Formats: sequence, structure tokens, C-alpha cells
Amino acid sequence: MNNMNTKNQIENSHYLLEFKDGQIHLFDKVNQANYSNIISVIDDGDEGDSYDYSEPFENKEIAAEFLGCEVAENALKSTMKLTGAIALPVGLESRANEGETVQQEVNLEIVLNHHILEESISVDIRTVNIADEHRLRLVFNTHKKNEKSYADIQFGTIERPTYLPQVEQWKEERWDEKPRTIEPLQSYVTNGFGAGDLQIVTEAVREYQFIGEDYAQIAMTVYRSVPYLGKSDLQDRPGRESGTKVRTEGTRHMNESIQARYYLRVLGAADDEYSCDQLAKEMLTPLIGYQAASFRNNTDEFVLSIADEMNLPPTHSLVEVEGEVVCSTIKKDSRGTIIRLYNPKRSERAEARLNNKTIELKTCQFEDLRID
Repeated sequence: MNNMNTKNQIENSHYLLEFKDGQIHLFDKVNQANYSNIISVIDDGDEGDSYDYSEPFENKEIAAEFLGCEVAENALKSTMKLTGAIALPVGLESRANEGETVQQEVNLEIVLNHHILEESISVDIRTVNIADEHRLRLVFNTHKKNEKSYADIQFGTIERPTYLPQVEQWKEERWDEKPRTIEPLQSYVTNGFGAGDLQIVTEAVREYQFIGEDYAQIAMTVYRSVPYLGKSDLQDRPGRESGTKVRTEGTRHMNESIQARYYLRVLGAADDEYSCDQLAKEMLTPLIGYQAASFRNNTDEFVLSIADEMNLPPTHSLVEVEGEVVCSTIKKDSRGTIIRLYNPKRSERAEARLNNKTIELKTCQFEDLRID
């Protein structure tokens, strides 16, 4: 990749993103690494129900094709808008027999910030579902073999295998269901904590799976379209139903507008569970402000504060916390204010100082502290 700012490229101090030959390519300036086909949209059949995904007996993966690219830039951010479509079978029978298909529009909006959170890439996907019995996923290519996945949980980090050996003999051992590596997350998933690893943050469907050769791809579920509450005799769950076999139109998402946002970050050499957890909090916690002024005469007019009459410091914080701990909650009760801190690391204790008070937290431990 070169550094020319053409109509199919955007960049900031951390990344150069290019749309070329229908694919999205990323150059990480910090680690000096290329990631070809870094983001893609993949669809496959879903014979499951509202409880579980089940792979159809006849399945076929289909990739979205992106043809249009528009770039917009200003002092705060650079945006790449991709327009595309995916040829979806109308249902499982059409997928198995290569029958009737519909063209479903799929659009991506990718944003690079220039001042705040420059190390994260915002990825918005928008579509309107017009097919049945399928699953749409946003896929991120790590370009490395992955044996483990790491995701945050309520007050810590969990390590999971990307492959379960039980999948080879689950029927012989008479398991009720096929073991799966479709896993939940709290706010982020990563393939590791080393330089060049990828962190995906989201508030959309909290579900991921490592797929492909060497489990090199992180697939994030955007949505599933399934017409039944419960089904029986599935390939991944033979025999029993998971629930009542009734049609549920809401779980089909038919003609429903769907939008989901993800954040992609390439990790550096100094990253760990703490930095990933802390940055996820920054990405997903909105800035909240309000106008501290009185309303005039019960109308919609209010008096603005006069800056010349105010003498405020450039920064102010309710509490100062030092150390590699994460704040999950601040709340008030009848006696004052409580702050909840936790240690997200899997193998290290964390020490923190809060208003001259020192605390030590074990791995994946939280503690509530009164700060008055």
C-alpha cells in the first residue's frame, strides 16, 4: 500500500485503509503490518430456532460484494462508505437446491478518527433483511493461527479454545447437542494480547466464533433470521425440541432495518487485559452533558451561562484512581457515593490507589468502595 490519499483510501496516524478489487485492506502504521481482506460480510444457512443455531444439512456460505466506495474527510474524521449486495436464497430449500434468490443490500461505513480514539476503527453495517432461515456475520481476518480466544466477562477475562475435540465423537458419546465454539462476550473479543492481535468491541449481538482455516477469522453475529421458537430433529441437536414448535414472526426480522456498530483495534506490544477492557469502556460509554440553567417563564427559552462570570479548572474529576483497575459503576445511596472497581487480568493481582487509600484486587475480583 502507498500513502496516496485517493478516493478509495482513508488514513489517520495509526492506520491506512484501502478499498481495492472489492476488498478492504488495512495497513497498521504502528506495527508496520498489512491485513488483506480485513473485513468481510458472510452469510450462511440457519436451520436452528430462537434458542440455538444449527447448521443445515445442505449449507452454503455466501459473501457480500461491495462495488461502490465514497470517501469523506474533515478535520475530525475520515469516512469510507461502501455499498454492496448479497445474493441470498429465500430459504433453506432454495439454498440447498440453488433455487430462488433475492438481492439484499448491505452497506458499510468505516470511520477513522483524527484526535480521539485514533487507535480504534468504527465499522457500521446496515441492511434490511428480506430472506429467511439464515445468519449474517461480520468477519475480521486476523491472518494468524488461533488456538485460543479471549473475551471480557462481568468482572474479568475468559480464555476459551477455538476448537473443541468433543465435536469428533459427540454422537457416539450420545451428547444431546453438538458442542459449539459459538461464544458470548460482554463487550469485546480478541485473539490475543500481543502486538498485531485484533480486538473487536461491540454493543450489538454479543456473540462470536473463530472460523476458517487455522481459525484465523473472528465472525461476529449481526443477526439470525429463524421462523420457529423451537424445532426438533436438527443436525446439531437430533431428536428433542428446545422449546414449543410454534412460528415466531419476530425472530425472522423480515423486512426489518438492521444496524450494528463494531470497533476494530490492532493491539500493540504493551496491551493486556486491562488496556483492552479500559478502551472498550471508553468506546462504549457515551459522553453525557446537560445545560445547567433555569427555564424562563415556563417556556422553552433558557438562559445560557456567561463564560466571563465563570472561573473553572480545565479538568475536574470526582475521584482519582491510580493503578490498572477498571471502574464499572458509580452510584449514590443515602450515605453518599460508591464506586465499583475490578481487576480484569487472568493471572495477575492489581493494586490501586483511590483518594490516598490503597487496595489490592485478586484476578477477576471486584470491590465496592465508598468515596465520601
